Amino acid sequence: MLRRGRSFSGRERNCCFLNTLGTPAAEGQWANVSASSGLDYPDDGRACVLVDWDRDGDLDAWISNRNAPRLRYLRNNCPADARFLSLRLRGNGVGTNRDAIGARVEVTARHADGSEIRPQIKTVRAGEGFLAQSSKWLHFGLGDATEISKVIVDWCDARTNDQPEEFTALDVNGRFELVQDTGRAHKVEVDRRMKIMKASVPQVPPQSDRARVPLVIRLPLPLTTYRTLGGTETRLRSGRQGESLLINLWSTSCRPCLAELTELARRAADLRADGIDVVALVADDLSSDDSAAAERARSVLSKIGFPFRSGMATPENIAVLQWFHDFVIPLHRPLPLPTSLLVDDQGRVSVIYKGRVSVDDLLTDAASSWAGGVDQLQLSPAVAGRVLRHDLVRQSRTNAEVNLRLDYAERLSQMGVIDGAHQQFTEVLKLQPESAYAFVNRGTLFAQQGQLSRAKADYEQALRTTNDLGHAHAHYNLARILSLEGDMDQAELHYQRTLRIKPDYFQAHVNLGLLILDRGDIAKAKKHLRRALQIESQNADVHNSMGVVLRTSADLEGARRHFEKALQIDPRHTHAQANLERVRRLLRNAPADAD
Repeated sequence: MLRRGRSFSGRERNCCFLNTLGTPAAEGQWANVSASSGLDYPDDGRACVLVDWDRDGDLDAWISNRNAPRLRYLRNNCPADARFLSLRLRGNGVGTNRDAIGARVEVTARHADGSEIRPQIKTVRAGEGFLAQSSKWLHFGLGDATEISKVIVDWCDARTNDQPEEFTALDVNGRFELVQDTGRAHKVEVDRRMKIMKASVPQVPPQSDRARVPLVIRLPLPLTTYRTLGGTETRLRSGRQGESLLINLWSTSCRPCLAELTELARRAADLRADGIDVVALVADDLSSDDSAAAERARSVLSKIGFPFRSGMATPENIAVLQWFHDFVIPLHRPLPLPTSLLVDDQGRVSVIYKGRVSVDDLLTDAASSWAGGVDQLQLSPAVAGRVLRHDLVRQSRTNAEVNLRLDYAERLSQMGVIDGAHQQFTEVLKLQPESAYAFVNRGTLFAQQGQLSRAKADYEQALRTTNDLGHAHAHYNLARILSLEGDMDQAELHYQRTLRIKPDYFQAHVNLGLLILDRGDIAKAKKHLRRALQIESQNADVHNSMGVVLRTSADLEGARRHFEKALQIDPRHTHAQANLERVRRLLRNAPADAD
């Protein structure tokens, strides 16, 4: 839903409710003060935390949003004559945690005439909504109170049977630290000198029909061919070393497209001088092979004097470009016309342009396409800022890139772009040489291509990078290759290790059962196949295999039942059909039991 540009908030404004317990006329109801408080922003809010940020004795608010502004600071300007008490708890670290999370505090204060104010109770909490934490200082608003009667803390300490502890000598308008088991409050002085933040109005950026989206992590585009205006399928090659390629989608009925193509043609010399090639793909009449569309495109390009390559975008081309766009850009909207992608000399997309592209931007982006790592990150943010050059930030960035490339590799594999998936797993291993997941998945691709020796090497490397028993899939896939190589002892060993890690690995039970059956151990084979059927009872192949085991052990009736079950699941299972017929003949020829 969010990727389609919709919102969980449904454009609902923020709400603020006032507790009216101290006002008898309100009869204990909550009052909606959203508008009068000024908190009713039309934000897609996620969390609100409270803290006395300016240290003036009242609570200010920080609000985080999914949309802009991502962060709001709301300063509370209550009258200066309002009084308060602020407490910070310190647990003993034995029966109570050091931050005193869960501790309960009750504060009782008196008016100037000596009458007591209704006690206030607060609890130290960890977490205040989504990815948010209010201050661990407990703030008590005291109104016109002049004296603190008592402060009682229940530390939730089982060692003391949750006996509360009373603290004395606290003053109004003070900040105190309460340390467990001391009974004394320690006054804390705070420095109120701080930079004053000026109020501001969020600046909404002007609406534009253009968007420039630089990619922090450049990924290869799986688009490989296009159709020329003459109808010939042609390979979409990347530029030579140091050169870039701009793939441009346009339409003969799109005025911004024609203006864009005209500018590209006018500044062809500048583009070529900077090593930029262009291929313009017209996206008219995608549902047909109408030669008239190609003729219209040819006529338009001729009038413009377009000097670069051109062709017809096929439905497959558009589908791949839309798929790539949706993978790298969270907001999944249909590609507009014009849309362009800048591809570097290694076939990786560096920038996506939606709407008319500026040639000056294009020249700047192509010149910086060599950037990588932090440099690429510095060139890519949507808002101005600076990169934090810290080891933790660098590691976090590396982890994010690894996860993105693993996801992209799996998507490419599903699309059948095996070479691209190989490349991504290899890139992951450059970033994280100990990634067993990347080794296993790359090995699986090698195995699918029949490159068993390379697959075996990757599985073995995956097992060297993991702890103790290792990776279940690596053991299983390695066992399959060893079985094909005829090394049954090692194959059995790795199947067993697979099942030690993942006892319910269905196919490992099946393969191990069949391997053991070939070696003549019928009892063990039966055990593994029976376990496989417990995991997946509606598998015709396993029922057929179990029938073979029972037939070998002379249990013809049991074998017949499993062959019949296999055919009930899959009536076209030829092996089960043949096996069932054979068992039926054996049963017909079997001698009758003696009386």
